Amino acid sequence: MLLAPKRGLALAIAVLVWACAPTPSSRHREAPTGHPAPPESLGSAAELDSAADVDSALSVLRAYYAAINRREYERAYRLWGGEGADSRQTLEAFRKGFARTTSVELTIEKPGRIEGAAGSRYLDLPIALVAKEARGRTRHYRGTYTMRRAVVDGASFEQRSWRIYTATVVATD
Repeated sequence: MLLAPKRGLALAIAVLVWACAPTPSSRHREAPTGHPAPPESLGSAAELDSAADVDSALSVLRAYYAAINRREYERAYRLWGGEGADSRQTLEAFRKGFARTTSVELTIEKPGRIEGAAGSRYLDLPIALVAKEARGRTRHYRGTYTMRRAVVDGASFEQRSWRIYTATVVATD
């Protein structure tokens, strides 16, 4: 069916108005804590979201090493994407990898920028580690953790949460 020129123009304007109208989520945005987001006078919404997003990714990496220090290896393992599958090892192999480790001190250096691709967000976190072993040896490591989270409609809470995607960590001593 062909639309008359005036009717077609009215339809195009209606679609444009609908597409540009604020959505419920953009009218009332919530911070990750569940509290309303801070006033816009503190920075743009994109800056606030980005800062909160980076903080959220940082807290996952801190939780990862806190779990390792408490010997909660399954909890740490599950902070990798795919419930641990992104670590490319089994839970048992993961656990054995920390058999001689008594504690790990994590230092997160300046995070990279959040990058987007194919419905996901990625963030590189450069780190330094000091690991103490059972026999008193101290090892130093440097590397980068890449964090990932999904941002597509329909993604589950788990998929939208930051998880460890890859890690490149090497001994420096």
